[in-house]
Amino acid sequence: MTNRLTTRFAELEAYGRPGFVSYIMAGDGDSLGLLKALPAAGADVIELGMPFTDPMADGASIQAAALRSLEAGMTLKGTLKQARKFREDDNVTPIVLMGYANPIHSMGWEKFAKKAAKSGVDGLICVDIPPEEDAELRESLDCADPLGDSNDQRSATGDGGRKHLRIRLLCFYNRGYRCRCWCCDRGGGCRGPLKSGERIARGCRLWCANPRAGSGDWETRGC
Repeated sequence: MTNRLTTRFAELEAYGRPGFVSYIMAGDGDSLGLLKALPAAGADVIELGMPFTDPMADGASIQAAALRSLEAGMTLKGTLKQARKFREDDNVTPIVLMGYANPIHSMGWEKFAKKAAKSGVDGLICVDIPPEEDAELRESLDCADPLGDSNDQRSATGDGGRKHLRIRLLCFYNRGYRCRCWCCDRGGGCRGPLKSGERIARGCRLWCANPRAGSGDWETRGC
């Protein structure tokens, strides 16, 4: 059984071109209308943001979008509902939820995993659970999808991300694709960047065969 992420990246490889992974915050403006329009606009994979009050790993743009979404009444249940609505018209484009552990934990790991699978979600990026602490969530995702064909659960690297042993651990649990953030911090400053990032990328290439995706704050200048 082949999932949407695997199929999409295989198609991109066959065409010999990179893919465009687009991000949108659920509940920010007409997010459902925009979500449905993204594939026609060129999105190969969609990351759907789950709004949270303390988006500590995100830059100013996503932080503001999360707060607007929450003020408009968006919830995790509402985010999953948008994914279901999207699937009514599109059963091809992969959707990866992206957000934080607190709303998922409040719903319950197992309940969330089942609802996400039923909503047509293909993956999850939970940015604030390190791999040493994600066993409950990972097991719930595996139980909701025992064949492992619809969950891409990736955790934050933390301060030890440059160590090869930690990269091996992250790659061991990674499925679908892996994401590497660019050099700019969430305040818009540069960290000198690409050299240290490339060292991490080389370690990932050694231990993980999954496709790679890069992310960053495209509004930042000077990086």
